[in-house]
Amino acid sequence: MKNTTLLAFLVIFAIMTGCTQVESRSIVDKNGGVEKTVVVTIDQGMAPPGSEPQKPSDVVQFVGEGWSVQTKTEQTRMILSATKKLAPGAMSGGGITLMSKGKKLVTLTPATEVSESGVTYRETLKWVGESRQSELNEGMANAQKQIASALKSYNPKPDEIDAIAKEATLELWRIVYGPSDPIFPIFLTQPIKGEREMKIKLYEFFAKRFEEKPLGAMKAEDAKTAARQIVRQLTSQELMQGSATEADPGQAQDRELISISISVTGPGEVMKHNGNYDPVEDRLTWDMFSDAAAHQEISLSATFKN
Repeated sequence: MKNTTLLAFLVIFAIMTGCTQVESRSIVDKNGGVEKTVVVTIDQGMAPPGSEPQKPSDVVQFVGEGWSVQTKTEQTRMILSATKKLAPGAMSGGGITLMSKGKKLVTLTPATEVSESGVTYRETLKWVGESRQSELNEGMANAQKQIASALKSYNPKPDEIDAIAKEATLELWRIVYGPSDPIFPIFLTQPIKGEREMKIKLYEFFAKRFEEKPLGAMKAEDAKTAARQIVRQLTSQELMQGSATEADPGQAQDRELISISISVTGPGEVMKHNGNYDPVEDRLTWDMFSDAAAHQEISLSATFKN
């Protein structure tokens, strides 16, 4: 891929379809112990024509012993369910590794910490697949050019442009792949809506960023105007068309996204968290795709009152 624009990420991955879903559910007790259940579902009816069907065991590796594993088949779906009780503290023996076509992609490792005020559950996602750094660097380089052009009237310093370009690229990745409310599925079914939501989320990111830390000669009251200018520049029709031209379908087909849903239920009232609260099931949730961790480690956390 050459001359990768910031939005090329979207076009490249939007032509992929995934048929693997992983759900990780954790129930935390007041002592910090966890009962973890992992459900892997592969719908072979959604696999691309001519592709070799994967089994759940091809997608997930369980760390440590003591997992109770069951498998079943429902029409075209193969389902694996595994449960394990984990002692409080660092739970390296309760982690899982997600894979695609025999290659490791990302690890998920839980841990708990108990204090006088409550119990905190954490789950860390680390990328262990092939490095995407060159891809990220190309995206940031082009983001720097577009941001510098949009903000030239404010005379920002080069290091300020570099910093905001990196932040923006990582934020765009989070918006698309998660954690929490990724818009990637919307791009597959409603691309116009997906592009609109992406623009709004990017605008909100830049507006808040510039209100808190203006660039160059920018004033706090300029934040919204500057944010609008940048998003329009980054999502211009010319750039979007250029990204589509650069996308290599062959390269995209070698990458499979795994849908990941993580939830945790605690022993008491939720004190703080960085996920979404589900009032029906009284639990915290995070939704994402495996590529969410490709450029930075992800830490999910929730603290419950004992």
